[in-house]
Amino acid sequence: MDVGARVLKQDASSFMYLEQFDVVDVDPFGSPARFLDSAAHSAKHALFVTATDRAPLSGVHTGAALRKYASSPLRTEYHAEVGLRTLIYAISCALARHKKALVPLCAYSTLHYYRVMVGIVKGKKNAEAMMQKVGHILHCQKCGYRETNVGFCSVGNTGGECPWCGSKLSFCGPLWLGEYRSVEFCNALIEQFSRDMEYAGSANEAVRLISLLAEELNTPTYYDYHLITKRLGISPPKLDIFLSRLRKDGYLASRTHYGGTFVKTDAPIDVVEGCLKMTQD
Repeated sequence: MDVGARVLKQDASSFMYLEQFDVVDVDPFGSPARFLDSAAHSAKHALFVTATDRAPLSGVHTGAALRKYASSPLRTEYHAEVGLRTLIYAISCALARHKKALVPLCAYSTLHYYRVMVGIVKGKKNAEAMMQKVGHILHCQKCGYRETNVGFCSVGNTGGECPWCGSKLSFCGPLWLGEYRSVEFCNALIEQFSRDMEYAGSANEAVRLISLLAEELNTPTYYDYHLITKRLGISPPKLDIFLSRLRKDGYLASRTHYGGTFVKTDAPIDVVEGCLKMTQD
């Protein structure tokens, strides 16, 4: 079947500055950072980006993150989400320079890479509104307390004392604090994958991942409840029991696509610890 494809061997960034396409998919070996500006210029309706440089994005190599993404990610128990949100922040900055804004479709962390898919809307006002969803996280490495602040110059972004244990708070960001997936888009993907019988094994894995993503709360961090129970010196309960305990106390709680011991909730750390202790009865 003739699909009208062209195969070119030339510098990708230079090419994307010269031509525009409905959809641009950037999937380099390593960091996509040097392609983001040209891809933001070239993409008219959608932009897909893959990154395999997980270490800089998730806070392992902070110098590389500053150089490539103009951000200072922090290595935490939720480092996978920090990396994903740092990448989306870099994409949002690239789009804003071209008077464009992202519309979240689907973004996830799996295996050795991050994958981000966004729609695009044009206009200075849309771009400026998008940048209001950028901010920082302040995190306590001792007790796990965390708080978020919206804005490039958010209050308290130089640190301060943890209100829970008094230790110094660590700074993380800037990074994307908004939603990073559309439930409608995720459900459409699930429907498509469910019909794909040719690659049944990989389709089943895709359905599992996207289903978890669609059910996730839109909180900028997650808790590793096994890590917390280890710190408390207690046994980790079954995940469903822990989630039920949080919901019974009036908080939202969900599984995550990041891993089986991770929980998203709007409950603060003291409530999380209290609910875990209650599951021991």
